Amino acid sequence: MAKFGQPLIFNRIMRMITYFQFVFCYGAIYIADILIFINFKWGFQLPILGIETFILQTLVLVLTWIEFRQTPEELLNTSKGVYTQIKPKSSA
Repeated sequence: MAKFGQPLIFNRIMRMITYFQFVFCYGAIYIADILIFINFKWGFQLPILGIETFILQTLVLVLTWIEFRQTPEELLNTSKGVYTQIKPKSSA
């Protein structure tokens, strides 16, 4: 697991990049979904694609929001240093 020397700075950068992604990537796809719902009748593949992307994006936004509710230390797992070997060297 990676160790972060400055978890608050790393967390702030990650949040900023995530919000940038929400606005410029997901925002554009939400607009495309709305245009698909307005301009195409049901029965084509495109409205189904619009529904899928709308549901998946909303799910990603909700899960990201739930994850960002944690503190930076919990999110980056900096306080928990417990590791377990997959295959121990000696068996007792």
